[in-house]
Amino acid sequence: MSRMISQVSFARGLQTLVQPFAQGGKGLVSRISNLYFTVRGALKTVDGASQVQLYTKLAGGVLTGPIHAMFLSKTSYGVFAHAALHEDNIATPGVPTVIPTAGGSLPAGTYSYKIAARDAAGRETLVGSAGEGTTGGVNVKMAVSWAAVEGTFTYAIYGRTSGSWLFIAATSNLSYEDLGTITPAGNPVVTNTTQALALRAPSGVIRKYPVTGIVKNVLLPGACGSGSTTANSSGDLLNATPNGGISAVASVLPQVVPFQSKALVGIGNGIVPEVYDPATGTRTALTNTFTTSYPVWLAASAYKAGDYITPTVLNGSRYVCTQGGTSGGVQPTFPTTVDVTVRDGQVIWKNAGTDTSTVPPGAAHTAVHGGALWVFNTRFSNSADGLDGPSSLRMSDVGNMLSWNPLNQIFIGKEDQQEGMGLATFSIGEQGIVPTGQLVAFKQFSTYSVLGLMGSPNFAVNRVKTDMGCIAPRTIEFVSGRGIIRLTHRGVAVFDGINDYVISDPVRPYLFDDDGLDIRGMDMDYAYFSKASQAADPLLYVLAIPVITDQTDATRGNLKRLLIFDVFLKLWTVVDLPFPIASLFQAIVPGSIPLTLCGAYSDARVRRLFCGDDDWGTFGPITWSFRPQEIFSNSATRRVYVRQLLLRCLGAGVPTSAAFRINESTTEDPNSAYPPLTEPMRNSAARDGTRFESIAPLHRTVLNVTADISGTGQIEIDAVEWEVTDKHAAVPLQMV
Repeated sequence: MSRMISQVSFARGLQTLVQPFAQGGKGLVSRISNLYFTVRGALKTVDGASQVQLYTKLAGGVLTGPIHAMFLSKTSYGVFAHAALHEDNIATPGVPTVIPTAGGSLPAGTYSYKIAARDAAGRETLVGSAGEGTTGGVNVKMAVSWAAVEGTFTYAIYGRTSGSWLFIAATSNLSYEDLGTITPAGNPVVTNTTQALALRAPSGVIRKYPVTGIVKNVLLPGACGSGSTTANSSGDLLNATPNGGISAVASVLPQVVPFQSKALVGIGNGIVPEVYDPATGTRTALTNTFTTSYPVWLAASAYKAGDYITPTVLNGSRYVCTQGGTSGGVQPTFPTTVDVTVRDGQVIWKNAGTDTSTVPPGAAHTAVHGGALWVFNTRFSNSADGLDGPSSLRMSDVGNMLSWNPLNQIFIGKEDQQEGMGLATFSIGEQGIVPTGQLVAFKQFSTYSVLGLMGSPNFAVNRVKTDMGCIAPRTIEFVSGRGIIRLTHRGVAVFDGINDYVISDPVRPYLFDDDGLDIRGMDMDYAYFSKASQAADPLLYVLAIPVITDQTDATRGNLKRLLIFDVFLKLWTVVDLPFPIASLFQAIVPGSIPLTLCGAYSDARVRRLFCGDDDWGTFGPITWSFRPQEIFSNSATRRVYVRQLLLRCLGAGVPTSAAFRINESTTEDPNSAYPPLTEPMRNSAARDGTRFESIAPLHRTVLNVTADISGTGQIEIDAVEWEVTDKHAAVPLQMV
């Protein structure tokens, strides 16, 4: 006698690690794509995407990609100002100036030169127009000079014969002396493949920075770059890190952080941050108006730990008291090397770095906290003045990002061989207690709580009791009601102000690849490039990750998979985008619902997500799929005859097929399992509005079975039902 096995609720959500014959499999799905869970436990197609016209108006919509960051603000005139940081080609250099001078080995004649610009990865532009110089003498050299091109790391010089320009040398300078000792060899490139990070305002590109592009993260954890660029045999830049790692080269993880009426453009730990003014669409270099003033050393005077002084004759350094007491009668010889100490009577002084005030030379990560601007990971290596490095945290004066007191600096875990990986703000509060704001600083494998402002009596830095930090800086999001969520080496974790715990176990195979499963995991070589944002209705944490099978030299780091956490339901789902993206951003503007925007990886578009769009726009309808709970007999000695699979649906979407997975078990001989058997879905006519049923026949006796059900369009799936008849184990396998 047949019976129906029904799954009328999916309230337990996605559980990817459920095993065959699991007794607790009810109410869940083990695979899902482009469907999310409703409050009542149904499955519903996710919203699609559409191009946002506002952002395409950036300089006439001629954005190129990948788009790494976006910025939107409302000026005092009520006008929306927008900007983007995206990759663009470097411009071709102009005509060089060629002047003959004495001192080389070139004979009399006319010499011609062309210049090409190179990016930090060694890719070249086309050569510019030729410049020529003529000499009637012998034993001369040709002095070649040219104008700087923004975004360039080095320049390649081609010459000497007009009509046959061959490679001579490369330099980071704006001039080169051709002595005639090098034999030219190698033709110029015919395609401009260079990459620069462009800051684009509504008026057009206003700045270009050298950038490595999205490179494989070949560094061991804790290595922070050396400031120079070196490639291995595979072409990977050994000193490039997610935060920059190379002097004068931008990171592919830039930030644009609003502060008062302007914004700080943080472009990695190798370039001085800049200030963007959305009212005028212009940028300026970050400057420092702070003037330092320290007490001069005094003999036989009382000092306490934390006091600062300078020698009676300034030597460029300041000194901090590490052991209090009374100073000696004669001034000691103060060391000029950072962190070196000297005894002075009962006092011990340590060289605390420069006695002048400088701006941070880099800003890998930025946050606004306590009315001040904070920057973390300010240089690719520790600086000689003792102020900056991969673990340096610096704070501007309150309300003034152009004032940087050198005393408002601290190293966080300086000797732990990790680097700063991000900042977030958070408030701790309980009923009847005034909330306390804190800044949270993440490194790769550690997390720190920063309380108070630097210089205040209550300032403190405490390490959180966790071995998790953050491996993808732009996945850090403060989510109301949960805490700070980010991607760590153990998965997606939440820090709630006290505890730090992983919440991604239901989707673990999507993060950590398992060859034994039919899920391709995240590509760990490019995990640092993962991005996250939030959606407002419902409240979602949206994580975009690179997938192993999507990574090639041409598309490395592209993000096509979204792992989505429903904050209210505490359930995960998966969205597979038909287009790759490079960034996620939530635009919060007074008077409107926050928009979740994504910046394209390759087609130079900005699109909105989770805003009610029915399809993917020019990429067509949404294709969805899911795998419901497995069915099997109540007794281990019985098999099940399955007549058909039935869906109860609502909407205009169309179920198209069911790929039945039969006799799958980790305890059975793999040869006893059938290959997936795909059957088309037959859909009934709609009734009661848009309700309908969809049926896929099977007619097989099985040990266990589930199905990968797929379709297209907007749909709501209320239930999955199997029509079955229990069979004794001795009954042979049959098909009707």
